[in-house]
Amino acid sequence: MTLGDTQKQLEQVVADLRQIGEITISTVWPIARKVVSAVRKVISVATEPPPPDPATVRDVAARWREMAPAMGEWHANDVQQAQNIIPETVWGRTPGDPGGETTGDKARTSIANFKKRSTTIGPAATGVATSLETFGGSMEKARERWHNAFASLKDDVDWNNIPKAPWDAIPYVRKLVGDVVHGVEELAGAYGDADKAVNTAKGELGKAVEGITLPDHTSVAAGAIGSVNNWSGVKDDPDGHKDGTGLRPGVQERADANLAAMSPEDRAKAQAMLDNAKDEARRNWIVSALARGGDIDSLQRFADRLNLPPEQGGLTDKQLQELDPTEYARNHPGGLKQPDGTTCGSSSLVTAKMINDPMYAMKVLTGYDPHTGQELPGGTDTDAVTARFGEEAKKMHDLTNNAVIPGWGTNWPESMGTPPWGAADEMGAPNGAGVPGSSYDWTLHPPAGAAGDYRSVTAAVQAGQVVPLFIGTGPYPSHVILVTGMDGDNLQIYDSAAGKVSTIPKDKFINGNFDLTWSGGWNVWGSVTPK
Repeated sequence: MTLGDTQKQLEQVVADLRQIGEITISTVWPIARKVVSAVRKVISVATEPPPPDPATVRDVAARWREMAPAMGEWHANDVQQAQNIIPETVWGRTPGDPGGETTGDKARTSIANFKKRSTTIGPAATGVATSLETFGGSMEKARERWHNAFASLKDDVDWNNIPKAPWDAIPYVRKLVGDVVHGVEELAGAYGDADKAVNTAKGELGKAVEGITLPDHTSVAAGAIGSVNNWSGVKDDPDGHKDGTGLRPGVQERADANLAAMSPEDRAKAQAMLDNAKDEARRNWIVSALARGGDIDSLQRFADRLNLPPEQGGLTDKQLQELDPTEYARNHPGGLKQPDGTTCGSSSLVTAKMINDPMYAMKVLTGYDPHTGQELPGGTDTDAVTARFGEEAKKMHDLTNNAVIPGWGTNWPESMGTPPWGAADEMGAPNGAGVPGSSYDWTLHPPAGAAGDYRSVTAAVQAGQVVPLFIGTGPYPSHVILVTGMDGDNLQIYDSAAGKVSTIPKDKFINGNFDLTWSGGWNVWGSVTPK
């Protein structure tokens, strides 16, 4: 059970206790039994402090800090060794060189770039250590809050302490209800604090190692972020790329930063939206929209629509979950299918943008545009959603192939699909498909041993990114899918050709010949990941 699951169970106990009515002579004993039963349930659910143990986190942080200098030295030595074994003739010009770039020039440039990149490894490891130390401090505070609440509930609530005379029991039980509600709220808060600390740690670890591709023996991203996942139980969450509450890594931090950058007036409005959210799920969607950035009026319309009852045009709980396009594709197979044979890349980018921009997702998936307040024809009807998705995919194709925005996109025949450089440009463009503030690059590799691709893709996903993946069944890439999350070591993907979600096993990804829902024999040719 995840930290978020425990928190929700405790919050349900509080909700049940708040339903208790007036305590009278006829109700005092049933209410007392209900309170004692609730406390026993709480103790069984929250009998252990929220993981991980701060001492364990700090121990791991100390090991990272200790080995940070050595990690930089390893790679500096690698560079020097490579330089030493290359024949001297490689470095100089050979007779007949016209003065352009020679093999030696290219070798020097390559070695220099590698050396420069190597110097970032030590600081990255130090950043991991710092993030873990902060995480340990947050967990210590969460555990202290848990300990105080758990001790008060365990010690103060005992059936034998309740006065036997009903007239004496009434004020005692009345106070007891208030004390128990407060204690359980504190317990739930402790697990919530721990849950937030885990999510923050994953986001910070992702920032510390963003853009660095490391050999197996220095896999910062997999080791550090994987440790946090293991401590928190997130590995058991079916949405393994999330923190158990629906927030992707880094979302809360971007939302906090955007909130802090607002004017006092707008900040007060945004905070009111968060405070007035009907439930935690709707609050998380507001946080996600806040993380994306934008004007306060659009955010207000988005929050207002989330809080509307379904009979007044609001969303059902199922439709709320389906603002995540991967949930929509799971529940409506084929609903988010590419409109023609050339738009697999642009359809993947539309899906990426919906994941990173919930207001855009609301427009495509429900027909309501928070930016304009306009209701689009068809609403949530599946055929209308499919039509809107297809229109957005065609617009995206124009962006990636025809350079509609000067400096962004590329002139490339649409009949040949989306080029990887066009996808990278769109992911990093203003109001593009990627995470705000991120820039992206593309890499293409022959499909022979995709271990390096696997490391870079999973590191990006664990940091809260989605990754367009170029794949093929022949001598060149012929299709684009979108990596949206992790299921253990395996990759969760959205495939626009079928409009479905599925999973690629780790070994199949690395060694090739994996299956999609409609075809087999696919291999990885490259990916678009953060720089």
